[in-house]
Amino acid sequence: MRHHLREIFVILTVAALCSPVRSQDIDAPTKLRLAQSFQQAGDWERAVALYESLYHSDPTNYLYFDGLRNGYMQLRSYDKAINLVEQQLTLHRNDVVLLASLGGVYYESGSEQKADSVWNRVIGIDPKNIGLYRVVASQMLEHRLFQQAVNIYLAGRAATGQRDAFDDELASLYMLLQQYTAASTEFIKLLHSSPQQLSFVESRIASFTIREAGLRAATDVTREEVNKGPDNITVRELYAWLAMEGKDYRTAFEEYRVIDRLGNADGAELLDFARRASQEKSYGVASEAFQNIVVLSRSPAIVSQARFGYARSMEDLSAQADSVSVPASGHAQLQGGSEPTRISESEESLQNVVHLYEAVIKDYPSTELAAQSFYRIGIIRMDRLFDFNGALEAFGQVKSMTRSVDLASESSLKTAEVYIAQNNLTSARREYESLLMVTVPAYRQSAQFGIAELDYFEGRFDSSLTELKPLVATLNSDLSNDALMLQYFILENKAMNEVALTEYAKADLLKRQKKYSEALARFTEVVHLYPATLLVDDATMKMGELHLLLNQPNEALTAFQHVVFDMPESILRDRAELRIAETYQSVLKDKEKAIGAYEFILAKFPNSLYVEQARKRIRQLRGDAS
Repeated sequence: MRHHLREIFVILTVAALCSPVRSQDIDAPTKLRLAQSFQQAGDWERAVALYESLYHSDPTNYLYFDGLRNGYMQLRSYDKAINLVEQQLTLHRNDVVLLASLGGVYYESGSEQKADSVWNRVIGIDPKNIGLYRVVASQMLEHRLFQQAVNIYLAGRAATGQRDAFDDELASLYMLLQQYTAASTEFIKLLHSSPQQLSFVESRIASFTIREAGLRAATDVTREEVNKGPDNITVRELYAWLAMEGKDYRTAFEEYRVIDRLGNADGAELLDFARRASQEKSYGVASEAFQNIVVLSRSPAIVSQARFGYARSMEDLSAQADSVSVPASGHAQLQGGSEPTRISESEESLQNVVHLYEAVIKDYPSTELAAQSFYRIGIIRMDRLFDFNGALEAFGQVKSMTRSVDLASESSLKTAEVYIAQNNLTSARREYESLLMVTVPAYRQSAQFGIAELDYFEGRFDSSLTELKPLVATLNSDLSNDALMLQYFILENKAMNEVALTEYAKADLLKRQKKYSEALARFTEVVHLYPATLLVDDATMKMGELHLLLNQPNEALTAFQHVVFDMPESILRDRAELRIAETYQSVLKDKEKAIGAYEFILAKFPNSLYVEQARKRIRQLRGDAS
């Protein structure tokens, strides 16, 4: 800010000095700085006056000439600009850049024919000189004559016989003109001459493959090129990448099989593909690719990675196949049964996955892959088979064998979760406390938050607030927002009715332990016993979520609607309406009612954080957006 003010002061001061008499006394460097200051401020008339004085004092100085030419162009004094450039040409007869710039001045003045004549004159100096075409095209680009620049480059190719010249320049121009087939053709030419630029080409093509027409054009051109030269690995890699961009994982798989074979990669290329396909949730194709590697690769290291990847993809496939309706907020819905004692996924399928991980452990003992396999077994037993003792055993194996701080710490956090599910809060606390000594701050903070939650569940609210205080102060922590919300909830409700908060926390613990029926009964009791407390709307929201988890969507709607229509002072009303909309959309599959509920958010809660989310979902439900 001070620098800007100082510039203005200098300009105003100099304005007083710039009379015809006094300006003669200013030395050239100072005068140039003043001219540039006026130029930056947009005061071209004063800038031109100074540049004219400078130029007349030294016509050979390029800075003076360039500043004066720009000034004339800005003031639309084209005749003066033309005369100026022609004067320079008498001094620099062989300067083709200067001559080409004269064409630009003619074009801006409206004399397009003269501009073309000058540019043709530049080319005519040596039609075989590829650099002259670049000079002329550069001037055309400066004046946004994109198609004319394309024509110049093509003419240069024809005249010089260099068919691959200007491929990058032409590709960029075709992209600007949205001629995606032509752009893709030029990028292919660039790859033929410089295969090492594959990553660069992919990054450039990615700028237009976000459009359906662009992706289709690039794919068609590259497929045709693959057919012409089936042994060209680089072009195949581009084609496979385009298939991935278009979510055509089957085609990409087939291409990477060929690429791996042609490049004698022994499964390395397929392994990279399989991992990416798995990350993008194409688990079926990923599992096939992992299997293919296991069968064909002769590299023990690659095979071991592929076997673990295959087990992981089969785990994800099992979850995907057996998954049930999940509302947009991420709350799972159990089919049938009131508690998670009934396994909704196929137990046989899960046991097969466990056997795959156990085979990895057996064949690669005491390795990080074995530790990772134990970790995945622990997750399956905890979250899907509800075999808590089996989960504890698996996580214990991870901690005893892994060298990874991250994997060991994650296992400790999961162990604490299992203990909480078993209502063994003392052991859970001990597990969290062991993590307070690790070197990674994120795990220490997770452990501290876990301890704060345990204090909250047990009704030790002052201790919980003490644990939360440093987490709230750590603004860059991923947990700071959760800590702040829990802190606020405790402070707000402890002061009003600590007994009610204690009962609410017990219900919260039951929900955390997936004892959904018991939790629902306890939250219902809280609402009935303490109707005047601030936490009634929170408890009612929890009741709605529990009804969804128990596969009771209509009861859930009743709870959410109670918050919206019967609790006018609640700050959760917009959130409750969002859950109503999500229930209609994802659970009951009633598109019209879902749209109506989202529209209610827009009408009744225009300042809600969920407004943009509601608009987006309305467009999706109506088919206006993907």
